[in-house]
Amino acid sequence: MLRAFIVLLAAANLLLFAWTQGYLPATTPQPPTAAASRSDAALAPIEPQAIVLLDAETFAALQATPPLATVEPQQAQEAPAPASEVAAVAAPATPPADAAQAQGDANAPAQPVCRVAGPFTDAQLEPLRAALADLAPALWRSTQTSQSGRWMVFWGGVDDELLINARLAELQAADIAHERLRNHPAGPGFSLGRFSTEAGAEQQQRALAQHGINGTAIVIERAPAVLTTIEFPDYAAVQAQLGNRLLPLLGDQALRPC
Repeated sequence: MLRAFIVLLAAANLLLFAWTQGYLPATTPQPPTAAASRSDAALAPIEPQAIVLLDAETFAALQATPPLATVEPQQAQEAPAPASEVAAVAAPATPPADAAQAQGDANAPAQPVCRVAGPFTDAQLEPLRAALADLAPALWRSTQTSQSGRWMVFWGGVDDELLINARLAELQAADIAHERLRNHPAGPGFSLGRFSTEAGAEQQQRALAQHGINGTAIVIERAPAVLTTIEFPDYAAVQAQLGNRLLPLLGDQALRPC
């Protein structure tokens, strides 16, 4: 008996010495796990007063109820938020004032389309007068402008190339400004000046005669006229009344934006 006690005392001293010198690993108490807690709870003594006897109907109802799903703490923390909640946070709500303004713009009536045609001379405007008379006065308006005339001092009117060349030499010798005309309505020849008044063309004609240039003529290239421009503030309403009658009456004057 004494010998066994001596052996146990020596072993204890050796273990103490090894622990103080760091030969044995340090251990720290670990918190009980969930499984250990459940095991401890299962092994705990059952108190008789906590036992409840169930009848057959209650037991059957408990059997039919599906078990509740358990979620680990880490999974519950990492579960993403529903997409509807993310969208509600990311997209700010439209202010009521902006929504009302957008609704008002959508319900606003379309702006009328304005079209204009011209200018027309009196002869070009004549076919349009009957169609314009069928329109309401508010659907069209006219604007008149004056167009000045243009007169030209012309020297030529012959198809003889030799005579044309002789006149060209004569103009160059007298140092008179000129323009050779080949495809003019007045015929081949020379333009010796264009003027905005007939009196100015006549004065040029007399000055040329003093330099020996005779036989010139005054040609009206553009007669003075009063031009009319027609404007349709609401062209859709015009089409509703006239249909396709208007476009053929415009001639070479195409409609354009106002």
